[in-house]
Amino acid sequence: TTDCGGDDAAAAAATPASPKNGAASADDDVGPTVAISEDELESTNYYELLGLAKDGAGVDDDVLKRAYNKAVLLYHPDKRTGPDEGDAIFLAVQKAYDTLRDSTKRRAYDSTNEFDEKIPSGREKEEQGDAFDFYGTYGPVFRSNARFAEKRPVPDLGDEASDERAVDGFYAYWVRFESWRNFDLEMREHDPDAADDRYEKRYMKKENAKLAAKRKREEMERIIALVERARANDPRLK
Repeated sequence: TTDCGGDDAAAAAATPASPKNGAASADDDVGPTVAISEDELESTNYYELLGLAKDGAGVDDDVLKRAYNKAVLLYHPDKRTGPDEGDAIFLAVQKAYDTLRDSTKRRAYDSTNEFDEKIPSGREKEEQGDAFDFYGTYGPVFRSNARFAEKRPVPDLGDEASDERAVDGFYAYWVRFESWRNFDLEMREHDPDAADDRYEKRYMKKENAKLAAKRKREEMERIIALVERARANDPRLK
C-alpha cells in the first residue's frame, strides 16, 4: 500500500487558512470524522487520510474537494493542542490533495495503490452447481477493473435480460480492453539517483522499465483470463 509518510517541501511551503463557513461542514457526510494519530500515518493511504474509500472508487472532483476541506478543518494547525502536534498529518493532507486533484499524478498513485487483483477461477459452476450466480460473481470484478479503463463509457456485464447485441458489445469491449494503469513507480527496484555514473544510471532505468513492462503484460494477461472465464461460464452464450 502506498502510504502518506515522508516530507513534502511543496506542501510545507504554505499553510492555508481554515476554510470559511460554508466551505466545509463538520456535518458533511464526505470526509474524515475521526482524526488519526501520527503513528497511523504511515499505514494510511491518501484516500483514507481524506476520509474516503481506500480504493478511491467513486471519488470525483466535488467529493475530493469536500473531503479535503473537512480534513483541513480536522487537522488545521489552529486545532492542535501541542506545539508540533499534527504538523505531519496536516502536511500529508496537503500532499494527498495536491496529488489526487491532478489527473496525471492521481493515475500514477492509483496504479500503485492497493487493489484486489483476484479474478474468479472459472470453476464456480462445477464447484457450486445450481447455487452459482454468474452475474453476482463476475459483475463486481469487471466493474472493479473498469476503473482503469482508458476508453469510456465501460459497458456493464448486464444480466439475463440483456439482449444479444449488448452481450456481444460487452465482450467486444473487454477483449480489446485498454488500461491506463502504469507500473513505473511500483517497479523501481533500482534507484537511478544513487548511480555512480551515467552508464549505471542508464542501466538502472532500463532494468526498471523491463520490470514495469513485465508487470503490465501480467496485468493484461489477467484481464484476458477474466474475459475468457466469463465467456466460458456466461449462460447467455450457451
